[in-house]
Amino acid sequence: MTPTVHNEPVTSEILDHVPPNNPEAEKGVLGSIVLDPRMIDDVAPILRPDDFYADAHRKLYAHLLAMHNAGKRIDTILLTEALKQAGDFEAIGGAAYLAEVLYAVPVAAHAVDDADIVREKAVLRRLIHAATGILQDAYAPGADPGEVVRRVEAAIAQATETGRENGALDANPAVSLAVERARTARARKSGGGLAIGVADFDYQVGGLFPGELAILAARPRMGKTALATQIMGDVAGRGQRVLFVSLEMSAPELCNRLLCGLAGVSNNEIRTGRLTENDLARLEEAGNVFRTAAFRIDDRSAVSVADIRVTARSLQRKEGLALLVIDYLQRIQPADLRLRRHEQIGQITGASSNWPGS
Repeated sequence: MTPTVHNEPVTSEILDHVPPNNPEAEKGVLGSIVLDPRMIDDVAPILRPDDFYADAHRKLYAHLLAMHNAGKRIDTILLTEALKQAGDFEAIGGAAYLAEVLYAVPVAAHAVDDADIVREKAVLRRLIHAATGILQDAYAPGADPGEVVRRVEAAIAQATETGRENGALDANPAVSLAVERARTARARKSGGGLAIGVADFDYQVGGLFPGELAILAARPRMGKTALATQIMGDVAGRGQRVLFVSLEMSAPELCNRLLCGLAGVSNNEIRTGRLTENDLARLEEAGNVFRTAAFRIDDRSAVSVADIRVTARSLQRKEGLALLVIDYLQRIQPADLRLRRHEQIGQITGASSNWPGS
């Protein structure tokens, strides 16, 4: 049987469809706010003006937000005046359409439900827009697959970024969680952090905790990599899985540091070839200790957050992962090379909340 081939005509047909939207839900949000202005406090954390598909609805919502933020009363008369002063009254369809929108709902009780629908449709539209840009990038002559992948990651992250900010816990459950954490820590005589083998740090800070981003910062050649390697060796030596992403050193170079630390041999002796028989024996003994240690080293010179996430999640799923070490942050390929460097670093560190392990 000859396989069916889906090509550009099918893609073009899909892109000719009307983008996802729900005009009734958009009207429901706006009508609910005018009917009960208190509802804007529930809706504002969920929706931005550009989440609305209809241009008239975007303008109306932007004006309602502006009135609310300025501490003004929200009603039909003041909204109409604000629209006229901004030159938007006729643009939204005049009095007839304003009345149709603002009186679209009899009660304001479903404002949040309608807002969720509007938000979901907005996310779908952004995904379509992102996918279109990805197609253009992939079809471009001389397209770099790695660069396209990084743009895919950035586009999808931006498209699906939630606008919901009202996930705050009430005092009672928040306090209950805190007390339970304290009770658990007392029962096991520790805070549950991952010890890194540095006694003062483990005692004073409690180690590293799941989901936590810890940065070793110091001037060049002050021993940051050496300390990171020591931490890897200590954690892995206790049978807890570590992934070390080394963007500067190869795996053998990194292991040299690890073995030298345990054997008490200077790495410079290896570099200059001045090893004694005793030095070599101690290195081999240290090697036997670490041959079965629970660590993996990824020494690719150019990786993105997406690359690291794939490796880490795979390792977490198959073997478990206690610690992810990256040496070093500035060498990670940013998802969007067009951003300024400080924005790239912010994007990289922000994405770390989705990495498995500590």
